[in-house]
Amino acid sequence: MNIRQLFAGLFARPAPPAFSPDLPDTETAVLAAEMRACLNRSGGALTTIRRTQAVATLFWALSAEGKRRYVDTLLSLNDTAGKSVSERYSEIEEAELFGGSASKLAMLDAFETPVRRMLGALNGTENGPALIAEIGEFGGEEITKESKSL
Repeated sequence: MNIRQLFAGLFARPAPPAFSPDLPDTETAVLAAEMRACLNRSGGALTTIRRTQAVATLFWALSAEGKRRYVDTLLSLNDTAGKSVSERYSEIEEAELFGGSASKLAMLDAFETPVRRMLGALNGTENGPALIAEIGEFGGEEITKESKSL
């Protein structure tokens, strides 16, 4: 293996999962996992940026039914990622005691809902504001409430 192949392998962009335009139930679980990975910053900053861009780009390739399912999946993040008050407090205490950058980010995350954080990440992607507006058309009042201060 030469040096060029080594660097190509190290910096290659991972291929995003393939989704069909109507986003069937089996694919919504994969999408939810990708969104949770974005929220958890899995794989580091660069991987998170690329993953978030892929999740944002996916929306534009979906049919109307697929877009509705995308928004439903986005809204479900609050249900599946809910933490108790004691868990949130525990994260804050850990951040104060051990103070690493990841724990400080976790402390900030404790004050926003997962949907709000995901909308903020999507807003930071290419064509983010247009994406948030389109998501709002499919998500109604709940998305509008979550995205008010973006």
